[in-house]
Amino acid sequence: MPFNEFAEMYLEREGPLLKSIRTERNRVLAWAREFGNRPLGQITREEIEAWRRERMTTSRPATINRDLSRLRRMFSLAVEWGLLEESPMQGIKFLRENNARTRYLSLEECQRLIASCMAPHIRAMVSVALHSGMRLGEILNLRWYDLDFSSGFILVRDSKNGESRHVPMDATLFALFRAYPHRPSTDLVFSRETLNKLVSSR
Repeated sequence: MPFNEFAEMYLEREGPLLKSIRTERNRVLAWAREFGNRPLGQITREEIEAWRRERMTTSRPATINRDLSRLRRMFSLAVEWGLLEESPMQGIKFLRENNARTRYLSLEECQRLIASCMAPHIRAMVSVALHSGMRLGEILNLRWYDLDFSSGFILVRDSKNGESRHVPMDATLFALFRAYPHRPSTDLVFSRETLNKLVSSR
């Protein structure tokens, strides 16, 4: 199958699941322009690595990695759908984005941070972030039907790489969500009113 036809198929099937359809669609279309109507099986690892080397002269590592991540997902699905025997992305390493050492808060620091949050809605959001590792955007987009209390998992639909993932709920999060007020006017756990309060409290 020509790559550009496969790209159209990918967008039809996967488009609704992507975090930002406009951003990810542009990435897919950029790859479609890169490979055109060449058959999937003719695209090699060597030319993808050559593309990466060329892009390193004009783009940031994070941007290149996001583009490669989308291409890797596309080829993985091509294999899954029986359109390709093996992905040419195998063995390709992503670029290092940040050499800075990651520092984690101690338990005492986490407790002080939560205690410093005067407003209940901010305290709840900070607790969710600390206990789940979710980003602010993911927390603000969280909806009640994404919380599966029977399995103990949170469905994150809008993750940074555009794919959904499941985050486990510990006992603290389970109790927090059970007790948190459910507004009948919205499916969002933390409504836009909460977001406005968060911004105004900074």
